[in-house]
Amino acid sequence: MDATPSLHVFDLDGTLSQQNISVAFGRYLFEIGLITRIQALLAISCYGLFKAHKISLHTLHQLLFKLLFKGKKSQLILQHAKEFLESRLIELTHPLTVKMLRHAQNSHHQTALFSSSLSFLVEPIAQHFRFDHWISSEYSIDKKGNFSEVASIIDGTTKANQLRKLALQLDIEYDKTVAYSDGDNDLPFLNAAGKQIVFYPGKQLLPICLAKGWLAII
Repeated sequence: MDATPSLHVFDLDGTLSQQNISVAFGRYLFEIGLITRIQALLAISCYGLFKAHKISLHTLHQLLFKLLFKGKKSQLILQHAKEFLESRLIELTHPLTVKMLRHAQNSHHQTALFSSSLSFLVEPIAQHFRFDHWISSEYSIDKKGNFSEVASIIDGTTKANQLRKLALQLDIEYDKTVAYSDGDNDLPFLNAAGKQIVFYPGKQLLPICLAKGWLAII
């Protein structure tokens, strides 16, 4: 890695973390009794439909919000998120990705975390790993302090647009941007960068990596 400033943008689920951080948090909420078994089973079903490409990321977010978070006290969820991350973050993170992140940081490059997971998970993770920038999906909070609606959802296209915008703001050339991800849902994001590092690509993404000459970690 040379001394020219570059921008390294990391996905969270399956890239920085070894599994989907939102799924792990949902499991934690079930363990502490904040969601019921029926809610947990329905949430798993929704996630399964998404992984099978039967529903979109936007639909998944809307379904899970209505099922698990609508009307819940935001401060309560934030406190549980804090306790969850304090107890389990290290075991959930991918050591190789952390090594790559630290290498970029020690080389004085800009780093960013772009995730479709919720801000109450993404922001403390970004702060823990000392990312320079981060974006995440968001819930709105009403006057009573309760989650009221899904305010924004970060998908692959949004990540691509934000990568271009951030590189422009930082005056970093296209070929000095690096995207790290694991999923074909992030193809727009991967295509937007000058260099791509793909973690454990599946059967749909691996041929694309090979055809485009992207670095695939298998």
